[in-house]
Amino acid sequence: IVAVIILAIFYGIALHGSADYMEITTKEKWIKYQNEGAKYLVSDINDNVYSMEDSWWFLIFDASDRYSRIEMNTTYKIKKIGWRIRILSKYPNIMEFEKVKKE
Repeated sequence: IVAVIILAIFYGIALHGSADYMEITTKEKWIKYQNEGAKYLVSDINDNVYSMEDSWWFLIFDASDRYSRIEMNTTYKIKKIGWRIRILSKYPNIMEFEKVKKE
């Protein structure tokens, strides 16, 4: 049990350290249904895939709302956390986004 708690603490610290801001232009969005639920996914024009998930670590529980507001073929400044881990089907999670205004 102690090992699990220690791993969870290190994971949380690493997750916070992975936070990054970047600019993306969205290409597609879709819902990937799995055994226990669904993942909201978004791809950019460079074929990177991001998820929109709730996060206990950041106390953010509005994934459905964020997903409904994101538009295709639109440029956003995003805050993402996490990494792409193919074997676990994990994607960087878009925590915040703001539309980039065209000049």
